[in-house]
Amino acid sequence: QLLGYRNTAVFRGDGGEAERRPNKPTIVWTTHSSEGPISEEWPATLDEGHAPPDEVMDVSRLVRVWRGEEQDEYAEAAVTGTMAIALKTAGKAGTIPEAEALAADIWASRDKSGYPVTT
Repeated sequence: QLLGYRNTAVFRGDGGEAERRPNKPTIVWTTHSSEGPISEEWPATLDEGHAPPDEVMDVSRLVRVWRGEEQDEYAEAAVTGTMAIALKTAGKAGTIPEAEALAADIWASRDKSGYPVTT
């Protein structure tokens, strides 16, 4: 509110990053216009207790996941979960389930050929 932003969301992801952790509940603090901050607990979307280790850090995997050539349940859940928070904060969805469904639809209909990096 002090910064004059109309809608904001603050939450902490894995390692402090601004991403929704799919394997843990996420507390999201939001403000809308002149309303005071609201705290909401977003549930975990995966049962797995820990993020799978990525010791190789192969950036080309990002392209393969984006294109649908490789599946990464955790990564996709992190992307759609974070997108759901943004959609609800922006007023595009009224509830957590609506935001999650809209995010899943956006992810499913993405332009898989449009990733700007080549491998």
